[in-house]
Amino acid sequence: MPPRKQTPEEQQEELRATLENFTTTLRETLLHAVETALTTVIQCQQQPQDNAANQPREENDTDEDLAENLFANEEPRNI
Repeated sequence: MPPRKQTPEEQQEELRATLENFTTTLRETLLHAVETALTTVIQCQQQPQDNAANQPREENDTDEDLAENLFANEEPRNI
């Protein structure tokens, strides 16, 4: 026996249920993503010293590079 053809009302009800499920799942997923992002930002703000300690330090600079970098942003002074 071939499957019974759905009526327009049954198709609409199935579509409504599918969209409702999609909307609910999307809302929960977005809420979780935003909570995770906010938690990450708050943790980073509360522990800035830990973040600075974990950054690699550049120690390949020569004394000449240091002198150039030290005065690179200096504005010329009128004396």
